[in-house]
Amino acid sequence: MKILTLAGLLLICLIGTRYRKDTSPGSKQTHKAEDTIFLLREAGKDCRHIIYVEKKRQSIFYTKLLDFKMDEPDTNAYIRNCRAFDKDLFKPVKKFRLFGFARQWLPVYKYKHKYYLYYPGDTGLENRKMVTDSTICYSNMDGWLPEQMLSVKNPDKNTWTFRMSSFNMARSTLIIHIIDNKTKLAVWEDDSIGGPYRFGLYVPREYAKNFDMIVNYTNGDLPDEFEFNKIDFKALLKGKK
Repeated sequence: MKILTLAGLLLICLIGTRYRKDTSPGSKQTHKAEDTIFLLREAGKDCRHIIYVEKKRQSIFYTKLLDFKMDEPDTNAYIRNCRAFDKDLFKPVKKFRLFGFARQWLPVYKYKHKYYLYYPGDTGLENRKMVTDSTICYSNMDGWLPEQMLSVKNPDKNTWTFRMSSFNMARSTLIIHIIDNKTKLAVWEDDSIGGPYRFGLYVPREYAKNFDMIVNYTNGDLPDEFEFNKIDFKALLKGKK
């Protein structure tokens, strides 16, 4: 019952079959080579590594990145994380009615003055966000890690402020600034994180196909991740619409 209190009907909505990284991009899943913008191409005797711009919204990598359903190992890891987090909850757990706020978010990156989604070489680095009525869950190498909502404010249509509690009852403030009403592109500002990681750029899953995707694919060992350009978050917030 505690898990349901934490996540409501999250598991019912999310349990499903997820595609895995070992699917190779074939001719039916990507553009023809002459139409594809390659950022890196390497080939060895038994493996290849490519980084390219995916424009086809029906590609396997778009399908995989936008699919928030969890397979059995992901679900089990999520349940374990919720159980471990249960001892750090503030009781009673509050539920919030987040009308108009998206529940699934994907990171957006900048490369040569344009914004992209990113399919990483290591899928543990997808860095997605998932929102329930009482938690915000962050994806990382250990699966979905929850943080508890303590309070929510929506001072205007483009700003949401969450008071959060993470493991060991550490409190923080998370501010989501929607900077583009057309794409719902948003700056996430977390005061518990210092330095360049305080800010992140995200888009709701429903609006993700407004952006092309950079895919980092290999059929060998995990590759180095693609290096994107730095984002001037202060400028973005200054120009908030």
